Amino acid sequence: MLDLVPAYSGDLNTGLASSRLVATRVDSSAGSITLKGSQELFTDATLIGVAGGPSAKGGSLSVSSGRFYPLGASPNPLDVALNVTQSGLTVPSPFYPSGQTAIGNVVMNSSGNVIPGLGYVTADRINAGGFDSVALQGVAQFSGPVTMNAKRSLTLGGSGVLFADSRSI
Repeated sequence: MLDLVPAYSGDLNTGLASSRLVATRVDSSAGSITLKGSQELFTDATLIGVAGGPSAKGGSLSVSSGRFYPLGASPNPLDVALNVTQSGLTVPSPFYPSGQTAIGNVVMNSSGNVIPGLGYVTADRINAGGFDSVALQGVAQFSGPVTMNAKRSLTLGGSGVLFADSRSI
């Protein structure tokens, strides 16, 4: 709710100089969020794309990632660049020495093994955002049963290639 002069509230019989303010419901459409990793992407962020009222549109989310290739390795167009799981954390904690930041440290899992450099997202985080449209770009791997939601548009594997290791997607 915003307090507006009557002319901005739909009352065209009153001039802009009116001292009377009218409580007016103002719905707002959500914007867009683009997450794009160059050689890897880990996101455990809270992503919100809910419309700001019944007459407004929800937001859009686009997620893509490149993949890290060691020196001398040859990229393959079928290489997975984005791993999608249903839930959990994409960034294992802690993977770097106490008192340091994550910057410059190799990301490792709880067993101490290096996690491949690509994108990691969870469907639960995306679903909770209430987006009207969701696009997961590039070659995507769905690990385990995954349920994705979007109110208007859901685009998966923008490159035309999807991999899944479960019967449920």
